[in-house]
Amino acid sequence: GPNRFVTHDVAEAVYLNDHVLLIGGQPGQIVEEYNNSIPRKLPREHTDFLDIVKDKRKVLQSSFAATVIPILYRLVRLYRCRDQNKFQKSRGEANMTHLKLESL
Repeated sequence: GPNRFVTHDVAEAVYLNDHVLLIGGQPGQIVEEYNNSIPRKLPREHTDFLDIVKDKRKVLQSSFAATVIPILYRLVRLYRCRDQNKFQKSRGEANMTHLKLESL
């Protein structure tokens, strides 16, 4: 079968492979399948190469923004809610302590 090469470097993936699968999101999934048609001897500094890499990075960033950022937002809301509950609970305990002291 075909060789598989896994990397976190988009430029490396585009430079070394004819067929690239971009995996992103949470949970990880294929967000784009790309058949690379740039010539093998094209320098990494060439505009065509850099444009492809830039485009593929945007695809990954979009998949990240679409999945991870909403998850982080929910976690922050949950954390704030939990802290608010602790705050409300501690205020309630302080009020109960205050009431106990007044009744003495």
